[in-house]
Amino acid sequence: MDPTLAGAAAVIGYIVFLATTMFHEMGHALAARLLGSREVYPFPKINWNPLDHMARARFGLGVMPLIAMFANMRSGGVWTFGYPAAPFDPQWAVQNKRSAAWIAFGGPALNLAVALAAAGLIKSGIALGWFAHDYSGTPWLLVKAADPAADIAAVLLSILFYQNVLMAAFNLMPLPPLDGFSLAAFWMKPESALKFYQWESKLSFLYPLAVFHATALFWSVMSRFYVFLLAALF
Repeated sequence: MDPTLAGAAAVIGYIVFLATTMFHEMGHALAARLLGSREVYPFPKINWNPLDHMARARFGLGVMPLIAMFANMRSGGVWTFGYPAAPFDPQWAVQNKRSAAWIAFGGPALNLAVALAAAGLIKSGIALGWFAHDYSGTPWLLVKAADPAADIAAVLLSILFYQNVLMAAFNLMPLPPLDGFSLAAFWMKPESALKFYQWESKLSFLYPLAVFHATALFWSVMSRFYVFLLAALF
């Protein structure tokens, strides 16, 4: 990949990651609202402002994504990693397992909706002759622009699809503190689920290292399924 385009893609990847995180957190908030908002999920309203999230997770959303961005500038990748600090009450989740499961699913669900919207725009661009399939072997770059002036649009939509699919899939893994664990906890006995939540809170200081290694392991598995997904959609 051209170094200039790789640098631009890394910056776009960083911005899209923050937006993707906002989509994810807003998905949780929308699910809570549909279930009755404060009566069901008695936590502060989650907003779209990334600065608020960065203030709560200065390393997870402030530092880690920037480290990934600068690494991507050299590698040509766009997969950015980090973690927010969303309000969560394990006691409430155990006492309201069904609501907790729906709220947990809301984040990945909105990510998948955004990914499908990006896929629709990409397919429309291909049909209109604005984009063409990219066969360069870059896993995240789905299309290239027929007109160089539209390169940024091709990169933006490709990254939007890529990051939202991966964020949804990553968060559905049944491991604490990911959303998939809250879905799995629905089937656990309350005391067992509470012990897992308490164990997770005690090990929160390991998040940075865990996120880094889990991301690498996740992609080694997910890359195979991602290829099938692309074949099915495009």
